[in-house]
Amino acid sequence: MLSDTTIQKFSISILIVLFVFGCKKNDTYRTKNKPERFLELSKNKSTRLKDKVVYIDSAFYMSQQLPLDSLALAVISQKGFLHLQQQENDSFFYYNRFLAKQSQKIDNKRYKAIASFNLGYYYDEFSNFPDSAFYYYRIAKNVFLKAGDSVKVGEATMNIAMLQNVQNNFFGAKESLVEALQYLSKSSEKKYLASIYNELATNNHKLLNYRDAIEYYQKAIAITDVKSHVVSYQNNLAFSYIEQGNYNRATSMLQELLMDSLLQKGSTRYARILHNLSYAQWRNGKDSVLPAFLEALKIRKNKKDKRGQIQSYTNLGEYYADQNPKKASRYLDTVIQLAKEIKSPKAETDALQLLMKLYAKNIAYRDRYIFLKDSLYQQELKVKTQFAKMRYDDQQEKEQILRLQRVAAEEKAALAVQKGQKILFLSLSGLLLIGGVLLYYALRQRYKKEKLKEVYKTEKQISKRLHDELSNDIYGLMAAIEQSPNVDSPYLLDGLEKIYKHTRTISHDHREIATGTEFAVELKDTLGAFYNKETTVMVKGLETIAWEKVPEYKCVAIHRSLKEFMVNMKKHSEASLVAIDFKQDRKQLHITYSDNGIGMDASQKFGVGLNNTVSRIAGVNGKIKFDSENGHRTKIDIVIPFN
Repeated sequence: MLSDTTIQKFSISILIVLFVFGCKKNDTYRTKNKPERFLELSKNKSTRLKDKVVYIDSAFYMSQQLPLDSLALAVISQKGFLHLQQQENDSFFYYNRFLAKQSQKIDNKRYKAIASFNLGYYYDEFSNFPDSAFYYYRIAKNVFLKAGDSVKVGEATMNIAMLQNVQNNFFGAKESLVEALQYLSKSSEKKYLASIYNELATNNHKLLNYRDAIEYYQKAIAITDVKSHVVSYQNNLAFSYIEQGNYNRATSMLQELLMDSLLQKGSTRYARILHNLSYAQWRNGKDSVLPAFLEALKIRKNKKDKRGQIQSYTNLGEYYADQNPKKASRYLDTVIQLAKEIKSPKAETDALQLLMKLYAKNIAYRDRYIFLKDSLYQQELKVKTQFAKMRYDDQQEKEQILRLQRVAAEEKAALAVQKGQKILFLSLSGLLLIGGVLLYYALRQRYKKEKLKEVYKTEKQISKRLHDELSNDIYGLMAAIEQSPNVDSPYLLDGLEKIYKHTRTISHDHREIATGTEFAVELKDTLGAFYNKETTVMVKGLETIAWEKVPEYKCVAIHRSLKEFMVNMKKHSEASLVAIDFKQDRKQLHITYSDNGIGMDASQKFGVGLNNTVSRIAGVNGKIKFDSENGHRTKIDIVIPFN
């Protein structure tokens, strides 16, 4: 038998079909016989969800019979959204993937970005594929960036930061959150700013920086006007007080939250607050907290909140650790089982750490703990590498957008100049017109000559390097082949690899360097490339310099010089720590490079690279001073005037 809901849906569908075909003969109703009418009805807040589904299904069927346009994309987007509201996650994924494909066909950036964002959300919330979530959020971010939608850019960046937090890439997450804050700071939607402050607080909490975590939670609470969000943020704030050791303040806050009339008893949020209150009281010396612990666990089991259950079982393991080790180990074993189900190695390592204290001689616990810690390290390294590549790709996207904007501005300016010239030429006599044309072409030829000189100069530099650095290698390889035709392949491959590396170095050294406001990011990326396990690179004051006031040629000189120092350090100094400090006063820019490497002998002559650096700094009216102790350290001071 058909259910009442099925019969009702069928009846509505029949009425809609009759309505559609009945309107064909009546011009008065013809405007309603279009997909947008049903799309509007599906978005009406007063319409029931099941009726919205019927309307959007009709709109979807009709739009598929028409040429693909933005309306069809809007219908697909709304259909995916309604599937999400019905908790039909697979259908939500299917229609957003379809939306991405269709928007690509007609190059509709808005719906391409929406589809990518939704696919990222699907992989983030409903599937354990953080790499895919990263991928789609990044696509959405870059497309929104091109469209100039700063709010959506900030929202995508914020979701990327949340993923980084979950993957334990806390420092990368902090960078993403600060970037998101820049995009969302001017938004009228307070919920976005509150979410960022909450994430920044969570980030600092995980980095054990409880003071900043508390400050950011308080900012989130102060700015949000959604009551349910306030409750969540206050619970998070109380948990930071617990970790800080301020149990009395945490207890009073959580007791007040439990009495809130909006808090539904038996909800996941209620269980979280109840558990945190019990934990704070137990840590403060109260013994009669077990019933509350168990009540919170029962709610979490009923709600199938596995992450919440992990917290309950972990703290129950702590609770029984001294009085009943066997019972504690059973709770902790459950934590390990749940952690494996949701693929949370961090939760498993926390449980194993407690079990190792209970059973110090159990080698299996220790070996599993070491294995997981190694796996976590590898995962964190993978996430950091992935994020570094993503930031590089994002930077490339931004530079491309800036280039396009610059070209558009130049074209607009050129059109304005041409219009002005046209008016001027029409008002002048023929003689002045000819003179103006001649002057225009003369200036144009002069500009071309200057550009050709610059190109010629660059070509000479490249030609010289090709001759000096590559010709000998190529000649030597050719001679070896002539003398020994049967020379081993590894020897040939090594020779070719050496030539290839020289070629890449020359290409990289002559690439365009971003200057002005983008120079800090350019230089930071270059210096960061030298950071690894053996060498830590610390950069201070880079973002405080007014780089837009520094002429382009001086920025290039600074970039080349610092890169030469880093390459020299990598090759010779064996340094484990490099520090680069930037300062400025009214007239001068001060740069100090120092490392703890083996230093340079006072009698040692500079190589070509350092000699070029000295000449380069002198060429921008700067001063450079080397201070090195052989076997100990190297310090280099550079002073460059702004003008």
